[in-house]
Amino acid sequence: MKRYEIIIQHEIIIYAEDEEAAKSSLSHNSFLRDRTNLKCVSITEIPMPETEKTTFFEDYRKAPGA
Repeated sequence: MKRYEIIIQHEIIIYAEDEEAAKSSLSHNSFLRDRTNLKCVSITEIPMPETEKTTFFEDYRKAPGA
């Protein structure tokens, strides 16, 4: 029987003001810090949408006995 090491990269989206703040947020999260090799992290800025999408939801349910 042979052993194999497989390294899987996960995509994590962090909202921050700049790249250093994003790295800091990643290194301060204990769950992510233990699972991430910070030397191998590639950071790419994702443009934010110009306007927020507004979601309108109408709830027509009624409470029991109403």
